Parts: sequence; structure tokens; C-alpha cells
Amino acid sequence: MVAIVMASTAHMPSKCRGRYLNVAVVDVEYWRWPHLGWRPAMISGRARGVVRIVRHYGPQSVGITDKCAYRRTLASAEALAHEYNNVPDQATAEQLIGAGGSA
Repeated sequence: MVAIVMASTAHMPSKCRGRYLNVAVVDVEYWRWPHLGWRPAMISGRARGVVRIVRHYGPQSVGITDKCAYRRTLASAEALAHEYNNVPDQATAEQLIGAGGSA
């Protein structure tokens, strides 16, 4: 499986000025070839090719500098996807995202 970073338009109330985007790290099937331009249609576990959503960061305000919330969140999401894709085994990947555990 391959983790990719996705962004989509966020639905915000009309009183919120500006532009907001959802940011998420999504685990997709490796044979779908995401590196050749294939992307899931939506940020959802029901989308074709999506195995699971690793982390959903929620709506982020888009600004014009690199210090805006969207760009900072996008950078941390890309770092998480890079770490997730470069771990040696699945157990380490599960530890990285905090999945599993006891009740």
C-alpha cells in the first residue's frame, strides 16, 4: 500500500471568509499507480482504491504565504506520507500512525 496526500474543498459556513481546504493522508492500493497521476475521487474510505484514511487534518485556511495553516499542514502531511512509505515493515507503519493497541 502507498500513502498519498490529498486536498479537497472544505464546506464551511458562509460567515467564514477566505478559502478552506481539507487535507488528508490516504492509504491506496499500490497497483493503482498513484505515481502516474491516478488519484481517488474523494477523501473517503468508500472511494475506489482507498484502503483507509491514515490521518485527516480537517479544514485548513489557505493564505498567500508559506506560514498559512494549509501549507504548514500540507508539509506535515507530506512528511507523514514519506515516513509511512519508507518504513521497513508493516508493524512499524502501524506504530507510526498509532493504529491498534489494547482496549
